[in-house]
This record gives sequence, C-alpha cells and structure tokens, in this order.
Amino acid sequence: MKQVRRFYVIEHPDASVVRAWQGHKKEQKWFYVIAGSFKIVMVQPDDWAHPSSDLETKEFILESERDEVLHVPGGFANGFKALKPQSKMMVFSDLTVEESSHDNFRFDYHKWYDWHV
Repeated sequence: MKQVRRFYVIEHPDASVVRAWQGHKKEQKWFYVIAGSFKIVMVQPDDWAHPSSDLETKEFILESERDEVLHVPGGFANGFKALKPQSKMMVFSDLTVEESSHDNFRFDYHKWYDWHV
C-alpha cells in the first residue's frame, strides 16, 4: 500500500448505471468491492487521442464475498457497473486528485464494450 496516495468509495444504488470509459497513461488504481458486486472492464488504448474501436477488452467480476483486489495499471482505460443494487467499491490511486486531473482521458461508453450483456 506504499504506492497509494488517496482512496475513495463509489456507490451505485442502481445496477443500470455505467461509468465508462476513463483512462490514465500513468495513474494506477486498485478496486476492492465492499458491498455487492461490480463488473469491471479494462482496455489498453492504442492512441490516446483517437483510439481504435476494435481493441480487445478484459472483463472482471468482483464481489464483496471474495477478498479480491483488481489492479489497473497505467496505460489502461476502465469502465464498470454494479451488478447488484447498493453496491459499493473502494478505489485506491497512486496519484493525488490534482495529478490525476492532468492524466485523465474520457471515451464514449459504447466504444469498446456492450454494457447490456
């Protein structure tokens, strides 16, 4: 945990909400579900200004019943949605809010993944 500089909690009261895509060239994040479950999908953009639309994604399911932490290294974009109502997830980051704001890339949530699957 020496690399962690901040953490926060994300709560999704509704399982229909999708938060995607947010990427960072440098920032690392660690996801830990403390209530319910989340689907988290990662993709590695090939170009941060105009990434290809056909990139391979990696899908993970994290549940509060299992003590698992998902590491998302720098160089990836991620998206997620709760699979159960009232799900909560702790997110740990190795950058401050200010540092992260200079390393923040957003993409349309339809770009790489069908969130309705």
